[in-house]
This record gives sequence, structure tokens and C-alpha cells, in this order.
Amino acid sequence: MQAVELVDLNTLIQDCGSGWMLLFHPDFLYGHMLGTTIKSYGYFSYEFNEALHLSGKEEQTVAEIFTKIDTQKKAGNALLVQFEKIVNQYFDSQAAIDRGLPSMDDIASQLNISPRYMSDMLRTLTGQSAQQRIQEVIIEKAKEKLSTTTLSVAEITYELGLERPQSFNNYLKIKPTGPRLNFGRVLIKHISVSLS
Repeated sequence: MQAVELVDLNTLIQDCGSGWMLLFHPDFLYGHMLGTTIKSYGYFSYEFNEALHLSGKEEQTVAEIFTKIDTQKKAGNALLVQFEKIVNQYFDSQAAIDRGLPSMDDIASQLNISPRYMSDMLRTLTGQSAQQRIQEVIIEKAKEKLSTTTLSVAEITYELGLERPQSFNNYLKIKPTGPRLNFGRVLIKHISVSLS
């Protein structure tokens, strides 16, 4: 195991060969006690070619940590799959028409986790919050409906559970007209505003 300052990730990977790397940004430590004490550990001043030697027990601990990280990653991916399934089922059913946009509480409840944990996990996995992921699904559903149905934009906004499809229809009337799929850009802009 070796602690190094990361300058060039590609060079580091080539030089290290096989094994594990645990990389984190120094900002990750702000607000934690370790952030103030980490510089006192001598091995952070080792040269790149100097290894930090671990005892057998320490190696086992590190291996267990990586196993837990891998397990958490798999659990996170399963969470993402379940989240996408729930959201897609919601929009494929009459739920959006009956209840509007899905609530974070309802989705989290179906996943048996808290809304905050759900959003944090999704942000970790995808870089987007739960709300942003729902917005992506709505955009995809809107594109699909625009390209495969003869529904009006107002009908599509209604089917997707967006508020005030009539006012959205009025919004479209002041925009330049064009091919049907060009409305998608306007619809996507409206979706972004509605979910904000």
C-alpha cells in the first residue's frame, strides 16, 4: 500500500500494475478530524517508489474494506435499477395522470430507504439527484410520445403528470412553429422549469 499525491492518474495506473487503489480528493476530509491529523502520518511523505508495508492483519483489513466497497457498489447499482423500474412503471401506468409527478417519499418507501439516502445514493452513482433522474425519465417519455404518437403536446404534458397543460399549450403558441419533434425542445425546457 502506498500513499501518493495524484498528479497523473494514467501514469500512476501504469506504474502500479495490478492491485487496488483507493483515491480520494482532499476536500473529502474537510470537517473531519482526520483532515487535520492526516499530515502527521509519515508515510504521506514517502517517495513514489517507497512502499508502505502492511502486516498480515492490516492487509486483511484493507481487503475487507475493498470487499465492502464492492458490495456497496453492487447494492447501489441494484438500487439504481429498482429506482428506474419504479419510476418507469409509474409513468407507464395511469399514476402520473391521477397523482401528478411521483413523490420522493413514495419512491423511497417502495425501495425501503429514506428519501435523503435515495437521493444521495443516486447522486453518487449517476451524478444526479433523484429529482434529476425523474426529470430524465420524463424527458425520455416525452421524446418517445412525441415521436411515436399523435398526441398533442398538451396531452403529453398531462399524461406525464405535469401541472397546467393548458398554460403550457399557450406557451407553445407563442413559439415559432416547426416540425413536431422540434416541440420536444420546448417541452424539455418546460419540464426543466416545472421540476425546479
